[in-house]
Formats: sequence, structure tokens, C-alpha cells
Amino acid sequence: MSDEYPLYPDLPEEAQKQMVERLEDYGVEIKKKIDGATREVLNDFYADLIDWIEGDAWENFRQTIVDGLCNYSNRKLQAKYDYDKIRRAIFVEYRDEIIPDLNQDLIEENEKLKERINRLTDNIERLENRAYR
Repeated sequence: MSDEYPLYPDLPEEAQKQMVERLEDYGVEIKKKIDGATREVLNDFYADLIDWIEGDAWENFRQTIVDGLCNYSNRKLQAKYDYDKIRRAIFVEYRDEIIPDLNQDLIEENEKLKERINRLTDNIERLENRAYR
């Protein structure tokens, strides 16, 4: 059977040249398509994903740092020396700005609490007035 249907049949010389030319043309065409597809994928990757990956990684890193600094009890879990150093540096460098800011924060918090107390008092009075009707 192998003699009847050879895997690589012998072709006349002219047919072999045509076959080689067609395969070369086909190879060039395939290479163009592969290059185009690769270029498209890389363009999408660099144009769309890189910014997102970089931005997301930076945002996650930043959030981790902020969470670590804002949660002062982390100093017990993490390196106490680092937290002490950061706290001291911030306070020494910005003491004159921090103290008035903290005082202003307390004043604003007091105002908000007063407003809340007034609202709650008003609500209680309304409820009492309804109960007496």
C-alpha cells in the first residue's frame, strides 16, 4: 500500500518548483498574519493593560502604606521602630502645622456633635408631643 500511496510522492521538476514557490508564498503570508496578530496583541497589552497594571499596583501599594500608617495599633504587629521613627519624623517636621490642625479637627467634631445632639433633641421633643396628643 505504501508503494501505491507514497507519503511524499515524486513530482516532476516543474511541479516541485511550483510547490516550493507556493509554500514560500504561503509561509510569507502566514508570517505577515502572525506578525500582525502579534503586533495587535502587544499594542493592546501596552496601550491598555500596562497602565492598568501599573496603576493598580501603585494604588494597592499606596493603600497598604496608608492603612499601615493610619492604623496606629499596627505598630504592635509590625516593626515598632519604623512606626516610632515615622511618627517622630512627622511630628518634628510638622509640629507647628499638626497641633492647630488637630485643634481645628476637634472644634469641627464638637460642632458636628452639637448638631447631632440638637437633631436628636428635636426628634425626642416631636415624639413626646405626639405621645401627649
